[in-house]
Formats: sequence, C-alpha cells, structure tokens
Amino acid sequence: MRTALVMAVTSRGRKGGFSIVEAVLGLVLLGLVCMALFSGLTTSTFSVQLARENLRATQIMSEKLDTIRLYSWKQLTNTPSIQGFNPALYPPDPLSPSQTNSAVYQGTIRIALAPVTEFYGKDMRLVTVELRWQTGKLQRTRSMSTLVSRYGTYQYIY
Repeated sequence: MRTALVMAVTSRGRKGGFSIVEAVLGLVLLGLVCMALFSGLTTSTFSVQLARENLRATQIMSEKLDTIRLYSWKQLTNTPSIQGFNPALYPPDPLSPSQTNSAVYQGTIRIALAPVTEFYGKDMRLVTVELRWQTGKLQRTRSMSTLVSRYGTYQYIY
C-alpha cells in the first residue's frame, strides 16, 4: 500500500508545473512572434511612405507636363525660360509655416527634338520631366515624357 501511495504522490508532483527549459522556450517563441509583428509593421509603414512619395511625384510631373502643353512655341523653344524646380512632398500649410517636409524633390525639365522621322518632326519637341529625391538612404528617380507640337492646344485656349 505504501508503494502505491508514494507513486501516486510522485506522479501528481511531476504534472504540476513547467520546467525551466519549457519556460525559456516559450519566452523565446513569444519574443520571435513579437519581433515578427513589429518587423511587419515597420515594413508596411515604409511601403506606404514609398507609395505616397511615388504618387506625389506622379502628380508633380503630370502637373508640369500639363502646364508645358499650354506654353507657346516661342516659350517652349526658348530653353532659358524653363528651369529646374524644387516642389515639396506636402504642399506648404499656411497655418504652420515652420512645417518640415520629409522629401523634397529636385526637378528638371529637358526639351529635345522629337524622335520622329516624318516631315512634321521639326514642329515637335520631346519634353521630359525628371524628379529626384531621397528616402532615407535610398536615392529615387522618376521621369515622364510627352510630345508637344508647334500647333498644339495653347492656340485654342483663350
């Protein structure tokens, strides 16, 4: 009887708690899960920032190209009248003039002869708007091009 009682007591004692190895392993797994969660949050935040900067760059380039389409032929062929520009990621806020932008774009506009071999090629220009900016240590560049004609839409705007 005594041996049965001793075995019952010792078997209940072993099932009562965790060993130190199990506890450490559980904490390591919990740490890995938390690290993966924060890594995912950081990556998604950085991806959203890159997408926001790309969208703003596209907006700036399309705005510049739409404006250039309204230039007269004389303004377009006189290259000193078109210079570089430095728009910000966020438009300036009139309520807080001390606002700092995380990205400032350096823009250039290049005007070249159109790569057209037809007879009307001399009456066209290829306009390329290029933006450069830095996100952290990553140097980024985007460009957009369009063809502009001597007899373009600017003559129809009044």
